[in-house]
Amino acid sequence: MVTSHESNWSINSAGSLSGGVSRSQVVPRIETTYYNEADTKGRSKSRSRHRLVFENRGLGEARDVKWALSALDGKEGGVPMVGNDREGGGTIPVIAGGARIDYPLLVMMGDAVGFLCRVEWSESGRPRETETTLRI
Repeated sequence: MVTSHESNWSINSAGSLSGGVSRSQVVPRIETTYYNEADTKGRSKSRSRHRLVFENRGLGEARDVKWALSALDGKEGGVPMVGNDREGGGTIPVIAGGARIDYPLLVMMGDAVGFLCRVEWSESGRPRETETTLRI
């Protein structure tokens, strides 16, 4: 669930809808890939890989993108480890319009399966932010 987003739709002189998201719009999400592999005895095992994705769905550049993960209120467990970061947060210098950046997500036993991802960035010197609940 994205709690903050903006769009720039307008009706042109021909009466058609035009425009769309012209500003930066950073949307975090979890991307999961499922695959099978054989164990040491040749038996097939189902596995999954999770990635934390930050996608700029707008046309503008998102600069100084700061993100933080936190467990949902009242929930037990920590947040998954992102890449080699154990702090549950980080900074991305820039995400171009239409681009995405992703990080491997290490989910361990005892980690929360639902957590909050808060993202703050600037666009043309203006602060922007969004907060999303992510689930594995």
